[in-house]
Amino acid sequence: MAASAAAAAGDGPASTLPDFLKPFHDRASLAEDLLAKLEAALRTGKASIDTSDLLSSLVDLREKMEKVKAEKRAVKERTRNVCHGQC
Repeated sequence: MAASAAAAAGDGPASTLPDFLKPFHDRASLAEDLLAKLEAALRTGKASIDTSDLLSSLVDLREKMEKVKAEKRAVKERTRNVCHGQC
């Protein structure tokens, strides 16, 4: 799996996450990348789609990104509570 290889290489916070949290991190990273590209397209005026569609997509991606981040935090907290520092 590419994410595991990247994590093994020490790519920042993902390398310290338990394996079951890595998919959440990967999804959040992808959403952040897509959001950055959409925001850049909006700033430069190079967007070939209607601005209202672009803004709607930005809002949707931002909401999804925040949801994934919240899920990640919740899973991490549950893991911390279950392990009590022993994992």
